[in-house]
Amino acid sequence: MAADRVGVNGDASVFWNNSYMASATKVEYGYDPETGETYTVNTPGYTKITMKLGLGAQEKKGVTSDNLSAFEANNTDVVNNQFSTNMYTLEKSFGPLGYGGNIIANETTEKDLGTCDQPLTEIRLRIQKNNTGYFVSYLDGNDNVISQKKFYDTEALSKTGFRKCLHRILCVQKREGDI
Repeated sequence: MAADRVGVNGDASVFWNNSYMASATKVEYGYDPETGETYTVNTPGYTKITMKLGLGAQEKKGVTSDNLSAFEANNTDVVNNQFSTNMYTLEKSFGPLGYGGNIIANETTEKDLGTCDQPLTEIRLRIQKNNTGYFVSYLDGNDNVISQKKFYDTEALSKTGFRKCLHRILCVQKREGDI
């Protein structure tokens, strides 16, 4: 995750920030069977695909230094009208099937590795910032981009003061003996 603020460890108080996240989690998206294009789940007119374990790029934005205090006070009007969160899929193999499932191997028994013929057992995700914005990518074993979501806002994570360039690669691999 790349974020413009981080909370205090152990503090359970309300906390708001802007962020981009590469994730292996529940991902829902709209799928157009005619074009193969994907859309956010709330886009009307497309087949809804729910991946209980899928790959996604999440964007949360709307917090600024000017409205931060309203967010922290849980001002419902400000939250509803100025904050947005969207999940975009990075892997769409279930789209053509018209239903969701698990693309990630999530069990230790051979028959339950996933709900597809070839579940993923190695995942490489990257978040990058350059002069045009933030890129959240799903990579192959040689760091070639399989899919990518581009967020064209170079200042998205500096609206509350954060100004560092982040570039991280996350690799998760199931090894023999792992639980």
